[in-house]
Amino acid sequence: NLLNFIGPANQAMQQYPEMMEHIFILNAPLSFRVIWAIISAIVPKITLEKISVVPQSRMYTKLSERIPDHVLPEEYGGQYTIPMSNDSPERKLQEFVKTLKST
Repeated sequence: NLLNFIGPANQAMQQYPEMMEHIFILNAPLSFRVIWAIISAIVPKITLEKISVVPQSRMYTKLSERIPDHVLPEEYGGQYTIPMSNDSPERKLQEFVKTLKST
């Protein structure tokens, strides 16, 4: 659910506004992009500059602008090959994204 993402992301940006360098939203479904187009009209410009909604066709290009290949996971076109642990925040986020894709 989109609101499950927006709430925590908004809270994190309010509590730690300068700690969040950039957010990439990858492979967002059409419904998200439509809602984002509406929501982005009221999001402050400084925050909008920190968020990229990236289609799969431009994923590596956009990610590699900010993330070096040696730390970018292979599944995103990088060279990082160390598997994530099952209890890592990255794994939990990956599982969350899978549930979104299956709905």
